[in-house]
Amino acid sequence: MERLNRYQLGVNLYVKNLDDVIDDARLHEEFSVYGNITSAKIMVDEKGITKGFGFVCFSSPDEATKAVTEMNGRIIVSKPLFVALAQRKEERKQHLAAQHAVRTQGMPRGFIQHAYSGMIPTNFLMPVAQPRPFMTT
Repeated sequence: MERLNRYQLGVNLYVKNLDDVIDDARLHEEFSVYGNITSAKIMVDEKGITKGFGFVCFSSPDEATKAVTEMNGRIIVSKPLFVALAQRKEERKQHLAAQHAVRTQGMPRGFIQHAYSGMIPTNFLMPVAQPRPFMTT
C-alpha cells in the first residue's frame, strides 16, 4: 500500500543519466537538501552494475516538486541529470500514446513524422539539376 501511495502523492522521483560512480548513499546525499527522503535507490543489474537510473522518494509533494525544479539538468560528477515525477509503466504508456496521437493528428495515413524537425525526410527525393547541353554555334 505504501508503494502505491508514492505514485499517487507525487513524491517519488525518477532520476536518469546517473554516472556509474553514484551509489544509493550519494543519491540520498545529493537530494537530501530538498527535504525528508524516505528512500533513494539506484537500479542495478544482476551483476550489481548500475543501470544509470534510480528513484528518490520524498515525504511530501512540495519537497519532490522543489527537487525536480532544482535538480533537473544539474550536472552531478560528469553528467546532467534528468529528474521527473515517477510514473507507473501503464500510466507512462498512456501518456506517450496520447502525445503520439496529438502529433500525428491530421497527417496523411502512412506518413512518418521524423524526430529531426526542419530536416528533409528520408523519403523525399531532392531535385537534381539536369546537365545542360553545351552551346554549339
